[in-house]
Amino acid sequence: MKTKERSEFLSKRLYKLRSDKQRSLVDNLFYLLYSDDRDITYRLFKLWTNPEYKIRHVGLRTYGEIIGWALPDQYPPRNDRTNKALKSLGYDVKIYSE
Repeated sequence: MKTKERSEFLSKRLYKLRSDKQRSLVDNLFYLLYSDDRDITYRLFKLWTNPEYKIRHVGLRTYGEIIGWALPDQYPPRNDRTNKALKSLGYDVKIYSE
């Protein structure tokens, strides 16, 4: 598949995924990012562990990455690429790919 075909295929597949209680990924993202249910770390853990919310193939790191991109003022995106950049600037951060 070409890149465009692959991204369309994946996005349609992700859109169709459901939890045991028929929650969609869109439902979960709205809950994660905008709910008043306690704090975001609680909601993140709930999505990852509770069968009512848990969606196969969508895990903790995926949700964590989305938090960083959707709410960068509150939760700056962090991954190993970011850690390497911070390390090169002199910050004491752990790099996981070493």
